[in-house]
Amino acid sequence: MGEKTDPRARRRFRVQTLIGVSPLFIGTVINGLIRPALARELPLTERRVGGSVRGSDRWWEADAETAADHPVLTAFLGLSDGAIGGICLLACVVLGLGAWLWGRRYPKSA
Repeated sequence: MGEKTDPRARRRFRVQTLIGVSPLFIGTVINGLIRPALARELPLTERRVGGSVRGSDRWWEADAETAADHPVLTAFLGLSDGAIGGICLLACVVLGLGAWLWGRRYPKSA
């Protein structure tokens, strides 16, 4: 039990945890807090599909006038929660590959 852990292994574990958790945390905050708050500020129609243990897929639709006034915001709110989650999972993969390539390109000397 009194074994010392290699500092490089501890650092690698922290980086790998950060790579896996950060994008998923950001996606949860976006889907759970930011998008609903933005949707309350505009006259949008909420759409939900599916009802399961994990919840439903949600997005908002805007009429033509609102979409013309706020094109970027309505496009962002038009993405489904599942699409945002997929983007976050893709970010985990890209960050993981980037960390792996960085480790191969610039190896630490012992």
